[in-house]
Amino acid sequence: MQPHKLRRGVLVAVGVLALGPLSACSDDEDPAGEPAPSEEPTAATELTVDAELGEVRGRLAKADRRQMLGSVGDVVERWWQEGYVVLGDEVDTSAAFRGFTPTASRQAIRSKGVTTNAAAKRADDVVVRRGTATVDVLAPGGTPAGATVRVKVVMDLTGESERTEVVTGRLFLTRMKGAWKVFGFDLDRQERGGKA
Repeated sequence: MQPHKLRRGVLVAVGVLALGPLSACSDDEDPAGEPAPSEEPTAATELTVDAELGEVRGRLAKADRRQMLGSVGDVVERWWQEGYVVLGDEVDTSAAFRGFTPTASRQAIRSKGVTTNAAAKRADDVVVRRGTATVDVLAPGGTPAGATVRVKVVMDLTGESERTEVVTGRLFLTRMKGAWKVFGFDLDRQERGGKA
């Protein structure tokens, strides 16, 4: 494979959340332990996120794990569905970042070349080939207090310039008024010269 033609990255963290010694969430580590994803393309209408649990610091009951994965998965699914399975003007940033805090949403909109397909050039169609979401949790005293979601999205774009683009990185979430919200993110987008 040829070297990447395009490399864009953005790091945004709003506010402070002490995630303690959660090794999978450290700033100098790459996502690891990702589940083996299916190679089959995923049609836009079928895009769902089956979030998997990664590292857990503290105790977390099975029922709480299921509930948390469902809630966090919904945030990621909405972002992917509204941000990556459509192109250009079809991207609805208000819907894509509904699960983000207001400040993080504004940052994500300013970084829409990485966080969405709003700026995808020379593309007529997009197929999300695979996506993974692994959730690392901090749960002191048995109560989830924070989460880091390690994500990877692989997309085939067709049109004037046929290529594969990959978004990797992390979302940082906390609970606000009973709901999980993204308060920061560290994402990178790479463009390859052709379909992988």
